[in-house]
Amino acid sequence: MKTEVVKEKGYLTFEEIVKLYDKEPPITYLWSGIIEKSIGMFFAPPKSGKSTLCECLGMHLAVGRKEFMGFELDGKPRKIMFIGLEESWIMRVRRNKSQYQTLTEPEKLLYNSNYTYQPTEYLRLVSNDKDWARLKKTIKDSGAEIVFIDSITRLNHGSLEKSSDAEKIMLKLRNLCLDLKITLICIHHTPKIGNRPLTMDCMKGSVVFAQEADFIIGLRNTNNKVRYLKNIEFRYKEVDDSVIHQFKFTQNSTIDYQGTNTEYELLEATDGRRADNHRDVIIKKIKELECKALSTSDLVTILKKELGIEERQIKSLLSDLVESKLINRPKRGFYSSVNCTKIDFGDEEE
Repeated sequence: MKTEVVKEKGYLTFEEIVKLYDKEPPITYLWSGIIEKSIGMFFAPPKSGKSTLCECLGMHLAVGRKEFMGFELDGKPRKIMFIGLEESWIMRVRRNKSQYQTLTEPEKLLYNSNYTYQPTEYLRLVSNDKDWARLKKTIKDSGAEIVFIDSITRLNHGSLEKSSDAEKIMLKLRNLCLDLKITLICIHHTPKIGNRPLTMDCMKGSVVFAQEADFIIGLRNTNNKVRYLKNIEFRYKEVDDSVIHQFKFTQNSTIDYQGTNTEYELLEATDGRRADNHRDVIIKKIKELECKALSTSDLVTILKKELGIEERQIKSLLSDLVESKLINRPKRGFYSSVNCTKIDFGDEEE
């Protein structure tokens, strides 16, 4: 008697895939826009404190705290692995011992079992299939749910500026994430960026990372030594990239959260010359109107091109200039020179 072979049809209907979806556990946000079993990165110029901040985040997750830097945590202790491929393990443990002293006694017990490291004699570079296999085994053996890798530079097979090289790294990391069912948080270096805002363009391999990463978070230490964190991109959550989260490091290398600010206001405060230049451009533009008032929307359109800043920043500067009596606001939604008495308003702005 012949046995009938049933072929797989090779696809799923909507009804079938929804049944699979309904069996999956609900999406859980670990912290900010980072969900469980996702992959992404923290990037920053040198000396911004990215490794230390990630250690502190790992510590909070390991001991089951309910908040970190203004963002909610679910309070569930997690198994953490921190793989440091750059810094000496001695220096890292020295810092971690100091952080450990800030924990309560019950938290210390959780940290002792939940916060794990790679062996002291370990890879300094992950560059071939054998190295990747060893990295995968290390993570699997640890039982970690959340893994930090410091840094992507040590996983490089070529040049991160080349999209093909960045794509290879991200594919291997994504496979680690999927195969081991872990959340993977990578640290990534970026060159010094002066006093420019933190954007995706600051990061090496930015196009590929933007496509492949589920979350991208930036850090920086300004010229005036003000540290802040900025959410750049989340795949599963809206990002307000105008808001930054300021912080300081304590003597114990933990985080002293300072609250929120706007990046524009902070950078303007650290670079008064640039702020003055922006104001001068606005005053000059309004003087050129020859007593014709210009609407807010028209001014924003013109000044965005000239100054390269956002609408909210332009409106903030306009308000400052009116308050300083350097320009006039003779009617709601219009601005004019202080030298004019008779003003042509044109069409009133809605």
